[in-house]
Amino acid sequence: MTSLSKSRRSGGPRTAEGKIAASQNSLKTGAYSNQEVLPGENLQELLELEQFFIEDFSPKGVTESALVHDLTVLAWKKLRLERLEYRRLRDKLNEPLDYFEAESIGFSIPTQAQSYFDDPSLIAECDLSLASEQLKHSKKLKSAKFVITALEQMHAESLSTFLKIKRKIEDLGATVSTAKNMVDCKYSDSTETTPLQDVTNNVIAECEAIVWALKHYDQILLAKQKVRDKRLVSALGFEKGRRAGDDLDRFFFRTLGELRKQQEWRYRRDAIVMAEQAPPVLEDQKAK
Repeated sequence: MTSLSKSRRSGGPRTAEGKIAASQNSLKTGAYSNQEVLPGENLQELLELEQFFIEDFSPKGVTESALVHDLTVLAWKKLRLERLEYRRLRDKLNEPLDYFEAESIGFSIPTQAQSYFDDPSLIAECDLSLASEQLKHSKKLKSAKFVITALEQMHAESLSTFLKIKRKIEDLGATVSTAKNMVDCKYSDSTETTPLQDVTNNVIAECEAIVWALKHYDQILLAKQKVRDKRLVSALGFEKGRRAGDDLDRFFFRTLGELRKQQEWRYRRDAIVMAEQAPPVLEDQKAK
């Protein structure tokens, strides 16, 4: 038989870092960990689970008690693995849409509307009439080249749009109390645009995203489900977790078989002892 030379044999990790990493391998899924309760788990739940096994099997002696404990730990690790797989699937399904997924759903999503696709529940908080109003007046201000008369007209016709733009300028650190202050406001580094221009463009983008999301709500839900279905199919290939689950099932039923054999042996032993301890039947009693 051909043997490998020492230079070709792994022999396991050699560095201290490698040995530490190898020692943590069993903690990746928690299925093979020697620690019964990992950080974040509830010891009381494990004890309650063990009590259920004790009530089911009524173990007698050290051997049966140890086997029941082993069954409890294996069942606990199985539950741990199921919780891990659930969290993994949940996180995978809720991940933001990536470029290739966006290509597959059949329609483009405006950059500002990405959050509404990722979490459609946000759409319920949107007001179409308000967004349409603010979009209309923001575009009018932009078309008018941000002159003070256009901003004053906005103040008169759509106070909500005016206040929204004013508040966004103040969020940049400026103090603006009038339309003139808003028009005259400049960046300290003298960039090509002004805060009023940038904020107005931002409001336009936000309102366009809201209008788009509200008008495409049904399509968003269908596309969202389509993406989730594809992710779920892909995530079901969690082979390592599946193999670990199969191993735990195998260990569980093997231990269960050993416990049953142990209990059957005890029942037979107890029956023999009881028979030996029974008083002898006298001949005259037999005749009767």
